[in-house]
Amino acid sequence: MGYGTPGLSSSKTRWTLHECGDCGNKYKHKGSLQRHMKYECRKQPSFKCPYCVYRAYQKHNLLLHERHLHKDLPEKVDFVSE
Repeated sequence: MGYGTPGLSSSKTRWTLHECGDCGNKYKHKGSLQRHMKYECRKQPSFKCPYCVYRAYQKHNLLLHERHLHKDLPEKVDFVSE
């Protein structure tokens, strides 16, 4: 009896790739392909950095960009104080 992962054979596991019919990008998960088709494929990135020309398709990637490249700049203020 083997000690490997249950349900997997000892040969390489092959993933089913989900491919975008428009641009050909491939994704491991169907949800990733759906997100790509809805928000990214053939579109401009929606999220713009307030400090430079960087743009991102996902808000999380913009936040990471800001933390790493603009960590010494003052924080943005997203609300109006009274």
